[in-house]
Amino acid sequence: MKNKGYIRFCTLKLLAVVRTRDKSKACRNGDLFDSSNPHPLLPRPAFCPQLAARRMAEQEEKKTYIPTSSCVFPPSSIQLGQVISDPAFPCRPLLPSTETNILIDTAITKATRSTFNRTLDRQKHRGFDLGFQRLGMGRFRRGIRYEDTYTFKARETESFEPSNAFVQDVVNSWYVVDFMGTSNYKRPVYVITGVIVVQDGSVTRRKTRVLDGLIPGTKRSSHKVKLESFDILTPVVFAFKLLKISCKLGGVEVKRENYIEGAYW
Repeated sequence: MKNKGYIRFCTLKLLAVVRTRDKSKACRNGDLFDSSNPHPLLPRPAFCPQLAARRMAEQEEKKTYIPTSSCVFPPSSIQLGQVISDPAFPCRPLLPSTETNILIDTAITKATRSTFNRTLDRQKHRGFDLGFQRLGMGRFRRGIRYEDTYTFKARETESFEPSNAFVQDVVNSWYVVDFMGTSNYKRPVYVITGVIVVQDGSVTRRKTRVLDGLIPGTKRSSHKVKLESFDILTPVVFAFKLLKISCKLGGVEVKRENYIEGAYW
């Protein structure tokens, strides 16, 4: 047992020495040292162009826009550069209405589209599925599923990339300092960095209420479907994009990242 332990120790030490060799030296398998290969004595994994292209496409098409709870918010209620405390309520800014938002010091990108069609399934996002529960010797499952279909004739997207100076101004603003101070700087704030505004369209909502029961020898299922639709003629905010900002006392160690929880597009 002692010999086996000593041999293992020598092997690990040799591997550590090989990994730290100069990158210009060749490994035993004939390949140059590659930092992406965790084990330089083993051949590097084969390069797959299809897999690399798919990963790149997934990164480029990362979902960042979060849909609003309903298409009732006018563009004036959810604006670029607006600072909020809760992603669930983008229309509630921290800044009082008597003051203006922090000035955006970078370019604002705008894009328009003639038609816009989307279908949104809110079952998992809203968390209505309550799962299985025991009912005597049987069990039942109940839940609600919302399937919304949006059709609009006009869509406009506005977004900007906040600079470090802009983020620092947000952290140093008095209302953000007051908000973070109440939680001892444990709660972050969010900045609206993109909005999708739509108009001249309709919304169709399909609500399905499910109740499944399972009793020994008997299985019952009930599905109730309710349809409702309405038209939207004036501009409303359909979705928004957020930047999450956190820091420590005194506005130091500022961290920024895109908030993508609940994002669909």
